[in-house]
Amino acid sequence: MSHERPDPAVRRFALVTIVLPAVVTTVGLVVQLASLPQAPARIPPFWDSSGAPSGWEPAWLPLALTIVLGFGLPAVFGLSSLPSLRRGDRSPTFRIFGAQALAISVLLTVVVTSLLLQSLGTATEAGNRLWHLLLAGLAAAVPAAALGWLLQPKGSPPMPAPAASAIDLAPGERAAWMRTTSLPIPAVAVITAAAVIMALKAGLTWALGDRAGSAALLTAIAVALLALLAATAAFHVRIDAHGLSVRSMLGVPRFHVALHEVDSVTVIDARSLGVPGSWGIRIRRDRTTIIMRPTMGIRVTRQDGRSLFLTVDDAATGAALLQALAAQAPRPTDNPSTHQ
Repeated sequence: MSHERPDPAVRRFALVTIVLPAVVTTVGLVVQLASLPQAPARIPPFWDSSGAPSGWEPAWLPLALTIVLGFGLPAVFGLSSLPSLRRGDRSPTFRIFGAQALAISVLLTVVVTSLLLQSLGTATEAGNRLWHLLLAGLAAAVPAAALGWLLQPKGSPPMPAPAASAIDLAPGERAAWMRTTSLPIPAVAVITAAAVIMALKAGLTWALGDRAGSAALLTAIAVALLALLAATAAFHVRIDAHGLSVRSMLGVPRFHVALHEVDSVTVIDARSLGVPGSWGIRIRRDRTTIIMRPTMGIRVTRQDGRSLFLTVDDAATGAALLQALAAQAPRPTDNPSTHQ
């Protein structure tokens, strides 16, 4: 009985995106655990211009941040991309994801571990500055990103999917298509964890009677993260006689393309757009992009050249129906003055 070995591109991506970040994070945790008994109960995460601490946090906070972010963020990059790689996708974007995952892991581990180590009294006053920690983290993250890039094979641009073919609809026939598209569970988990950590820090700061400004800032960040999650975690998509409607589960933001505005409808792979990052909403003057997952999606180009793209399951069916409905929709009479 023979066992087929994983493709080298898949193995290299898993190595760079999951295995190496896990090793780096584990080393950081070992160093932090060894230093924790010698650390004070509360450590300063920030310093003012004179070098004096401007706040205090519990000594276990660096460990929590290292576990949640050091393991969580690379896992989001890796676990959300491996299925596509196993299906044969070789987009160059995956190479970027791998390098990003390793660099982020190194950056976070170096900064957070250094934050705990400097509380042991071995750092000089000049070194007790957050920007020094960030510089040290960047100095380690840049070569890590280069290493992650070099360890992976070159990718090839994905082949775009063919244009959508319209569904045959009888005159006056009604039809509708509905789907819900959402962020991957790991992405939701990471954002939620970040919001919870900020909320805990805010509550601790309020309870300890520290500066109200810091507590208010932490509270605002936690609320902003939760609002961001609620507004972007999932979208309801509907195609019917009114056109294409995309609405966040929160109600805002929302997007709409009327049938008479539709010029063309295509089904394309999100990775073929060359958009950096895995998820998010990107709004520009001539196009709006909503990427929930690195997969297939519907792109609608309006008569004026503006476009709307969103990733959604069963994109081909939705695009075909929108094409058919748009073909039957009456067009508004052109105003001659608009062509002068």
